[in-house]
Amino acid sequence: MAPASGLKLFICGAQAGPPKSHRRPRRVTSHTFRLLIGTRKALFICTSDFRRRTWKPAGPHFSRWEVNHAIQDPRTGRLCAALNSTWLGNDLQTSDDGGKTRHSSGAGLSFPVGSGKKVERIWQISPDVAGRPETLWCETDPGTLFRSDDGGRNWLEVTVATRQP
Repeated sequence: MAPASGLKLFICGAQAGPPKSHRRPRRVTSHTFRLLIGTRKALFICTSDFRRRTWKPAGPHFSRWEVNHAIQDPRTGRLCAALNSTWLGNDLQTSDDGGKTRHSSGAGLSFPVGSGKKVERIWQISPDVAGRPETLWCETDPGTLFRSDDGGRNWLEVTVATRQP
């Protein structure tokens, strides 16, 4: 069954990972699961226990923004959302308190002035490895990769990915 038009589901939660061949798989019994639901008007966060029989909704977060993608960074717990608005353009906002307050992506999530290119949409946000908790990656339309080393406040274009023939 496909989600309703404009509804995007992002599932964040406990993941036991693939079992090791020399031991039995662990059963997840105490984790909280979060379901991030991006819509054309906001982000909603639903939480549940490991059984996932009942869900507690919270939100809206990032009101009046279309949420293209959202993650809760497993390294820091920071909520990151790729947002789009016909009036305000694109933004990547982060929140360290579950969406109650938020911070704009800051500088650099754009092309240099005079390049003739414009970020049309932010598609994907990805955290780096556990050893670099402040590093985030962002994919945009047109196909460009950006990197932030300060938790999403400042961004730099990864030019080696976009300047290939």
